[in-house]
Amino acid sequence: MSSPLDPTPTQRTILSTDDLSRVAAALKDLSEQLVSGYAAKVRVRAGANQTSVAQKIGVDQRTLSAWETGTATPKSAELALRYHLLLAEMEQQPVEAGSMGYALGYTPVPAVQRL
Repeated sequence: MSSPLDPTPTQRTILSTDDLSRVAAALKDLSEQLVSGYAAKVRVRAGANQTSVAQKIGVDQRTLSAWETGTATPKSAELALRYHLLLAEMEQQPVEAGSMGYALGYTPVPAVQRL
């Protein structure tokens, strides 16, 4: 029996094969970024701390820390995509004077094609 909160068939979003391929590519990209430590570097370069990024994604700071250290991975595709999109947004931000990223000597990361 379905719950009244379940979407009706007309409310569900149907993804095309191309959409699914782009989602799979984004998840693979995020996985590589987490394993290499690149995700944490992007966050630091943007001057963001784990707590603020975790709040934007909707997870606890400890969860984000576990992702960035490779001891855990996102439990859902939705969380992984939120993080991936936020990282892409942070990559585009200029390094501002006085920011943590600037203090550490980071320069802007070249734009990378995303979803």
